[in-house]
Amino acid sequence: MATLDGRRVLTRRELADTYELSISHLEKLYREREDNGHPEAAGTINRALVWYAADWHQWYERHTDVAVLESRADIQDRTGLGLSTLERLWAGRKSNGHPEPEKSIGNTMYWNPKTWDAWHEGCKAQGSNFH
Repeated sequence: MATLDGRRVLTRRELADTYELSISHLEKLYREREDNGHPEAAGTINRALVWYAADWHQWYERHTDVAVLESRADIQDRTGLGLSTLERLWAGRKSNGHPEPEKSIGNTMYWNPKTWDAWHEGCKAQGSNFH
């Protein structure tokens, strides 16, 4: 376990392994730190950037808080709609008014289920073809 100033630190590789994220996704998060609040690197060890483990974990928990949101897979499980149907609805969002995701993490989008359900019920009431 590496430490810096007496605090545990993690390299990007260790973050990737611990949080099951790709290096490229972690690099993107760091590049966009002004927008997303990603913590600054604490320093370097053997020329590798390191982050204080506790600070990074706290930020990541806030950044990825999706407990009340649903991914497309969650919507599929809950509604029984097919993945291809959900993808088609998203692709036609300009014409059908599909709600924008509340949050995106990596390539996964998350929606508020109440917002999504209200939109879906409205479409069904208008007789839109979903299948």
